[in-house]
Amino acid sequence: MSKRRSEKSDRKDRAALGPVTSQWWSFSSFVPTLAGSLWLWTAARHGAPVALLGALPGALLLGTGLSGILWAVSSRTLQYMALASVLGVILSLPLALLVAPASTAALGAASAASFLATGYLALAEHRASEDVPAPEMTPGSAVQAATDEVMMCGIVLTTWPLAVGPVAARVRREAAEAYPLFEKRGWLSEPATYHREPPPLEGPAIESTSDRGGTSSL
Repeated sequence: MSKRRSEKSDRKDRAALGPVTSQWWSFSSFVPTLAGSLWLWTAARHGAPVALLGALPGALLLGTGLSGILWAVSSRTLQYMALASVLGVILSLPLALLVAPASTAALGAASAASFLATGYLALAEHRASEDVPAPEMTPGSAVQAATDEVMMCGIVLTTWPLAVGPVAARVRREAAEAYPLFEKRGWLSEPATYHREPPPLEGPAIESTSDRGGTSSL
């Protein structure tokens, strides 16, 4: 029952919000798709050493790009898309020892473009009310958004017990149960009422203490 109420309230909140940017930015998913295809094509042409370097960024870029084209982009998709873009830029440097410089430059540029596209996709996924000004869709803001996605991916990968498995299920269940409780007690509409008033001090005392040669009063 509480889960249904939480989902209903969440749908109501989302309906009141709109995209902060044009949905045309969703077509940015074609950039990592093409970049991943280029990585895998290069890996297939140049043998095992290149395949070892190119398989991971190529597969991640192609997979996340196709996911963004065929389905709705999720936060996890954006996180791995940003990670794959960074890996592509980094791995294109040692790749110069194995393939032609032009191919290396093309792979590095495609990966960098995918990183920028990830930032635009992340900005396009944000929702806000109509009275909130839309953010400027500049390359700088896209890079910042993509950087946030890489950092979030790092958090997910380093704290995976909290992101998957029974712990994550328990966290989701407790959050779903807490939402209607907070709504019932008015803590969502008036967050200040969530915090209790501290009790009055009884018999306060003032003392002087020294710290590194200085004196302060408590």
